Amino acid sequence: MTERALTVPSDFRVKSSAKLRMKNAWALYVRRLWPGIGGVKAAMAEWDLTEWEARTLFDATSSQDTRDKVLDHPNAGIGLGLVILEIRFQITLAEFLEQEQRRMADEERKSAESRAHLCRMASRLPAVLGLGSDSGP
Repeated sequence: MTERALTVPSDFRVKSSAKLRMKNAWALYVRRLWPGIGGVKAAMAEWDLTEWEARTLFDATSSQDTRDKVLDHPNAGIGLGLVILEIRFQITLAEFLEQEQRRMADEERKSAESRAHLCRMASRLPAVLGLGSDSGP
């Protein structure tokens, strides 16, 4: 796997509020990786693509088969797949994991608060129902 597939430079961030489609994420990646007129040939050599397959990556018209072919290539793999997902969703994997940890911590805090509230209610229940008093019949 090539080292470049493991990091997402900040210039892959787009300033649009519209979500990128997978085809556009791929195009953004290959255009920034290989700018200029030699990009198609570089992609062909890197991932054993036909000229047509490589060109469709740059034109954002690639098929799922072409994208799968790239991901299945020894020079790509899961690292590149994660980079493409980061570009697609405009968030790094590390940022996503941090967000998930914060979300889960918040859910745990809310659950603990609810549990404590229910325990307080349960502890008052005998008194509210008049149960458990020492005064018998």
